[in-house]
Parts: sequence; structure tokens; C-alpha cells
Amino acid sequence: MTCELLTGATGFLGSYLLRDALAAGREVAVLVRPDRGATAEQRVTTLLARFRAETDAPLATPKVLAGDLKQPGLGLAPDARAWVADHCHRVLHCAASITFRARGGEPYASNVDGTRYVLALCRDAGIRDFHLVSTAYVAGRREGRVMEDELEQGQEFSNDYERSKYVSETLVRSAPFLDRWSVYRPSVIVGDSTTGFSSSRDGLYTFLSILGLVPQGMTADTIFARLGLSPDARLNVVPVNWISATIRHLVERQDTASCTYHLTHPNPVSAAALLAATTEFSGSAPQVPEQALDEVLNVYRPYLREHCEFDQTNTRRDAAPFPCPPMDAALIRRLVHYFASHEFGRVPQQALGVQLALSVVGAEAQTLDLSAPATPRAISTDEADDARASAHCTSDTLARLMDRELTVEQALFGGLVALEGESAYLEQAAGLLQSFVANTSDAPVARMAGNAA
Repeated sequence: MTCELLTGATGFLGSYLLRDALAAGREVAVLVRPDRGATAEQRVTTLLARFRAETDAPLATPKVLAGDLKQPGLGLAPDARAWVADHCHRVLHCAASITFRARGGEPYASNVDGTRYVLALCRDAGIRDFHLVSTAYVAGRREGRVMEDELEQGQEFSNDYERSKYVSETLVRSAPFLDRWSVYRPSVIVGDSTTGFSSSRDGLYTFLSILGLVPQGMTADTIFARLGLSPDARLNVVPVNWISATIRHLVERQDTASCTYHLTHPNPVSAAALLAATTEFSGSAPQVPEQALDEVLNVYRPYLREHCEFDQTNTRRDAAPFPCPPMDAALIRRLVHYFASHEFGRVPQQALGVQLALSVVGAEAQTLDLSAPATPRAISTDEADDARASAHCTSDTLARLMDRELTVEQALFGGLVALEGESAYLEQAAGLLQSFVANTSDAPVARMAGNAA
């Protein structure tokens, strides 16, 4: 048994973990869920094409196991489970949902049940070496110094994501059949420190998007007051390539016992530095109603301030060759410039080949196909189930969007519109929703969907 089983390979960090393993010549199997538009193999092929465009080094093709993290047995066929038992000697469990507010079973279905099902596979397959990617924010709202070996400290959590990752850690720590486990706790993961590349719109990028929503004329002091921050507030962000390289190093070590590692930055970036870089690239910020800005900030305020100091004794001891890159002005500009060059996470207001179903909840509920924004139409439940992505809102929210009392960005960041689907399609889905609102303000479908308001 010489192969590693990796979950979450199609995600932001997971794709780096896969790339780095293949570049080092490691044998890797990946658990990947087919989506409605692509098989598991096709999704991995797309990833490999990106990797090979980035490097001249030859990369092997991983073993692809079609399954589902949220299904008992991971949805694996019996022959796939047998293959794992015969070939895999460890698991690196990176797959996770970063849903902050519980809905549709998430984040618990992926982060708790998923971890439980992966552990069950390890037990049945005889795999005794388990590595979990968690989060530094299992510390919740704790203040002061947080030690790596601490978990249960009576902390309160800011959201369901933190709570779900806390539970997943307890499952790993209490699994009696493991000879060794490791838990990796990154803080807020940002783009590549070399290129600025990021496929994520979460964490730091949410903060940058919020800064882009600030009304014109608002001073820096006023902005920080509204965010509940001082200009000297520190945000703990770490580059994705450093996280991947450090985890790869720690996973390969054979001389460590079960251990937890804080993969956090020893010198967090200041909010003032982020604001300065954002202002440099963003240009004029749009006008936003005060109430809407407050709604947006209330969702993300818990992550816009530094709660505690993360001890790194274990990380410094076992990963000394991999110091975290300094979060200096050049790196901050590189990250912000990449985000700005992609329209601060927004997409062109045009149809991009993704089918989006908009479900409107109200007195006369409707489900609309927004794939062709100029001619949206009501669709059946079966048709909606076949869509690559879906959006959900109330008829009141839709009416406010149509009346220009609310922008799509405000509705998304404020939690008034929920987008669901494969991460690869969500940016395009947001663009379809923007185009729909821009093109159908007086259309009959807008009245039909919004008449319950």
C-alpha cells in the first residue's frame, strides 16, 4: 500500500495539495463527486490541464474514485472500496463545506457526516494514518493565546462552519483504530503568494468585496468604525501555496506522533494595508444604502477582527524549512491586483453556458430558468433539479431587486439570496442573476414572481 487517498481535490486548497503531490512523484487517489455536467474523471482532467499549463514538469494522472462525501460508504462501489483497501496507506481529508449559516444540511453533512464516513472507510480498509484539514477558528470566540493541542475550552462559535469543524476534529481525535492522526488548522486562506491566483471568493475576498461596496466619500476612519475595527486591526491570512507545501511536508514525515498544527501567520496583515491596496485598484466604489451595508457587515463582522494569538510551537518544530511568506506590501498588492483584475469577484452580465434556476418563495412561489436572461420562463421542479446552479430568495427580496432598492451583490453578501451548486459554476450563476435583474425590471415575469411582496 503506497497510495494516498485525497478528498477535496477539486477545491481551492485541495487542488494545490493534489498538484504538489503529483509534482513530487507521489501516487494519489482522489475522491471526486460527479456533477450534472461532468463525470469525476472529466473534472480531474480539467484540473490536470491547468496544472500542466503552469509547469513543465511531467505529472502523473491520479486514480479517480467517483463517490460522494455525504453518502454512507462515500458512495463508492464495492470494487472501489476494495481498491482503497489494497492500495491506500493514508488519507488526507481536505474536503469541506464553508457554509457559515446552516441550510440544506450543510455544513454538517459535509464536515461532520463526511468525516465520519471517511473514518469508517479507513477503519474497514485498515488505514491507520489520517490527516485532517480543519481551521484555526475551531477556537471560536476565544481571546488570548490559543495552544495547538487545545480543542475543547468551552468556547462559543461565531457560526456553524466553526462548530462543524470542531466536531470533525473530535471525531478524528477519538477514532480508536488510528495509529497516527494529524490536524492542520489554517487561518484565512488567500491566493498564491507568487502569482496572486485564487479560485476562492471567500475570506479575505469577502472583505475586499465589502470594501468595494462602501459608499463614496466615506473616510477610512468611518469605514473602520462601521466594520468595528481599528486601522491597526490584524487579519490572519495565509497563502494557499504555503499551506499546501507545509501540509505536504508534514504529511510525509514519519517520525511524528499524533499532532495538531496551527498554519497561521505570525505577523497578520493590517486592515489599513488591505484598504489602501483595495482603494488603489478598485476605483470609484458604488453607492450603497446604509441599511444594506449594515446587513452585509453583520454577516462577516466576526472574521474582520483578530480574536486571539495562535501558538505555533508544533509548526515551528516540525515545519521549520517552510516559513510563511511575509505579508508585505508587495504580496498584498499582488493578491488584491489579481482579485481586481477579475472585477473584484464579479462576472460579466451575460449568459455563460450555465443553467441557473431561481426559486422564489412567497404567496405564489415560482421557479424560473435564468439561463437566457432576455426570456426567463417558469420551469418545473424536475427541470430545476437538472440546473447546474440554483438561487433562492423570497418574493420580497426579488421585488426589492427589481425596484433597484437592493443590488445583487448586496443580496448575496447579505444572505438574502442563496446560491447553491458546484463551486465552478457559482461565479457564472451570479452573473446570470445580475443580468436577469438588469434586463427584466419591467418584464411580466418580474411582476409574476414578485407580486406577493
